Amino acid sequence: MDHIRDLNALRVFHEVVRAGGFSAASRNLAMPKQTVSRKVADLEDDLDVRLLERSTRSVRPTEIGQMLFEYTERIVATAQEAQDAVFAGHGQPRGLLRIASPPLFGNVFLGPIVAEYLRLYPQARVQVVFSESIHDLVTAGIDVAIRTGDLPDSSHVVRKLPGARIICCASPDYLASAPPLRRPEDLQRHEGIIFRGNLWSFTRNGRETVVRMRRRVVVDSAPLALEMALAGLGVARLPALVCAPAIREGHLRQVVGSWSTDSRLVYLTWPGGRHIAPKVRAFVDLVLARYGDNPPWTMDPDHGALDDDPDDHDGLEPQAAGDLPESDIFGDSALDEDLLDDDLPDDAGSRRYSDDER
Repeated sequence: MDHIRDLNALRVFHEVVRAGGFSAASRNLAMPKQTVSRKVADLEDDLDVRLLERSTRSVRPTEIGQMLFEYTERIVATAQEAQDAVFAGHGQPRGLLRIASPPLFGNVFLGPIVAEYLRLYPQARVQVVFSESIHDLVTAGIDVAIRTGDLPDSSHVVRKLPGARIICCASPDYLASAPPLRRPEDLQRHEGIIFRGNLWSFTRNGRETVVRMRRRVVVDSAPLALEMALAGLGVARLPALVCAPAIREGHLRQVVGSWSTDSRLVYLTWPGGRHIAPKVRAFVDLVLARYGDNPPWTMDPDHGALDDDPDDHDGLEPQAAGDLPESDIFGDSALDEDLLDDDLPDDAGSRRYSDDER
């Protein structure tokens, strides 16, 4: 055979390689697995070459298959652009919309948006991928992504949403029986629920206070840290994306809210191009309408907050860098934010820095 009988087989082959297997390609294409397998086999027959190495656990392209895949990348992208241009003529969102989202955002805030999108556009379908590691949306086959953290250095289009603060919080039951907590230094007497480090930084009036938290429990999951806080095990430092709903419902209270903490960027991004598909435009517009102004993860520092010290908490004048003590004010071990949690002692400590020292 000296020609390809079914050009659609190129798209199927592309999806098998991109998705890493026949089953995943079958789901993404909404095509029976047997049909996917047959189209790839027919393509191999037409070209008289072996395109894929198959095993019981994986599928990967041969050298010739990889070369063909790189050509099909351009073919599929051009076909999608042509389809988007045609659909843009009559503007009705339709077809599969593939969305990437961090689990922290998706588990709490994405569901209502997707449900409303599908109600508004019955000809559309949605696939959600929870991932923070997809950088090339085109190669991954992602139409639009929600991201938190640093902005990407890429050709993708970006639309910022309101940022998400990092909030210190604890349950009312825990606070009722714990030592007073009115300022960051008081945290050294409290149990810490540690997620992403036990050096907690706070800023107020140009001054920074860093507290080394005692580690009651250490987790690498924000939802699990939230559950620990709700159970009254101590104070947690969590993204508002995770804890804001619990604070609004009164299950948690903010602590030391008048001191500033870190904030994370939240933004939408999608591949750049001359045309934006109606399905992408409709989703972006819906997210911006619902979350672009006052999203549910934003709240005032005093919302549901425990009363803290309204005055400058120690009355000291800012110190020059040379006047600062070499050791922690509340402990003997020096602070080193580069240390891993396992390298940090369990005793608490804090240190105050001036702008000059930073």
